[in-house]
Amino acid sequence: MVLTPAVSFTQQKSDALPVSVVAFEWKSERRSFTGSAETAVAVPQMIPENRNFQRAARAQQTPGAQDPNDQTIDGRSSAIEKNVQESRKRKAEPVNGFAYTVKIRNDGSTLVEVVFVEFRFVEKARPSNVVRRQFVCVANITPGEKKELSVFSTAGPSDVISTDSLSDRNA
Repeated sequence: MVLTPAVSFTQQKSDALPVSVVAFEWKSERRSFTGSAETAVAVPQMIPENRNFQRAARAQQTPGAQDPNDQTIDGRSSAIEKNVQESRKRKAEPVNGFAYTVKIRNDGSTLVEVVFVEFRFVEKARPSNVVRRQFVCVANITPGEKKELSVFSTAGPSDVISTDSLSDRNA
């Protein structure tokens, strides 16, 4: 089964379209998404071991010596808070999907704020089989400007292949 994409725009009252498609493509991708940002941790308490003389003496100690800030209430609280944040953070699992990209140009005289993009995949063997992927993109394209709009979706060009469309009805 061979699918060919087609991008179309609805006609305005005049024959000139306000937006023209410069290029378009779709491709299979594997992406991983990051979790949310971490919250700030409280500033550690000032203890006698943080004064200049004790800090200089601690710098001369052998590596692996315990940091006295870890033994304070603030130090232990920040360690617990760090563990809680790490446990709540969603692990980034890679996702298989498709990237749909359209490069458009604003040929009109006004700002284009929102663009409705439709990818139509038409089966060459049977043109009646059409799959559509529709996206709404916030564009904010000034007159004469080109902009590339990209969308990632787990929905591919065709998710289901019917056995009826694969059978040869002419035989």
